Amino acid sequence: STPQHLSVRPGVFPDILANGQTYASTTQSATINFFSSVNSIEMVNNLRKQRLTFAPTAYANVEHIGMESLLSAGKSIDGDMKYTQLDIGGGMRVRYTLRQFYAQVHLPLSIRPTILSGSSHSISARTRLYFKPSASFNWRITDNWTSNGNIGWSDMPSNWQFLYTAYVLRNHSSLSRYEGGFYGTKELDGRIKLDYKEILSQVFAWIEFAGNRTSTELTYGTHINEQGYSEMQMVRQPNHNTSLQLQACLRKDFDWKELSLEICGGAARGKNQILRQSTMNKYQSKRFSASLKFLMKPCGWVDLDYITHWGRYDSQSEDGLNVRFNTNWSNNLNINTT
Repeated sequence: STPQHLSVRPGVFPDILANGQTYASTTQSATINFFSSVNSIEMVNNLRKQRLTFAPTAYANVEHIGMESLLSAGKSIDGDMKYTQLDIGGGMRVRYTLRQFYAQVHLPLSIRPTILSGSSHSISARTRLYFKPSASFNWRITDNWTSNGNIGWSDMPSNWQFLYTAYVLRNHSSLSRYEGGFYGTKELDGRIKLDYKEILSQVFAWIEFAGNRTSTELTYGTHINEQGYSEMQMVRQPNHNTSLQLQACLRKDFDWKELSLEICGGAARGKNQILRQSTMNKYQSKRFSASLKFLMKPCGWVDLDYITHWGRYDSQSEDGLNVRFNTNWSNNLNINTT
């Protein structure tokens, strides 16, 4: 359990908590009790047929959260909630192997009953099926070149915090309350990487490309009211966020003084939607980075480590009115003795 207590004087948010009347103090007490159990079973001897391997799996998990909340603002507002979710399912792992190449596919299917009780909501229960397929591969192309990657799709249920509908005073200027509802999040995530290594010449390099897209059924944002307080708002509107990243590194090692030099560079691009002051804004962002790492052992008892990093972040709204630029450059030198 994690009990927390907050007291603010004079009382805050009188328009919401006290019908517009001023009052002496606001007090928030909250205790969260958490219990979970994770259980799974998998065959020791997998089923094989030529180059295919089949591994059936099954699992049964349970998560229980009990929250006891009391908000005092001239009057007491009770916000207790009990949340229990079962996750029961199974799946099949299929692996294909051919010489220096293998690929694996995982196909899990689960049923998740969710039960709610307490005074902070009007939702009682819900049961849904969830499917989370994923695939990965590893390929040793030659003695010097290898490649690997993975991709996965998930459909996740609402976090228990989004089902809690009572007011919570987070700090002296933040009062939040969720409307409550079983709104899920869908995510598609993937990456692919190419590695190069030459042991004799001690040269190593890699390049990686990654992408991510998330979709939610709700959009949350903040609103600053006339009193200067921040209010969290929710709009029932699909929200899509997309990001693409590319990164590459080159490293050269030397026997002399265990010297190692590494240079890296990267670029990323993203699109997201943000709710600000009751208005949905679409943003595009770009990020560039470069770094240089220097490792050396001048003598048997001294290790030298130097890293310099440069980065630039650009963000612009779709209408071109909000533009932000941020550039940073950091240097870090560590000298360790043993």
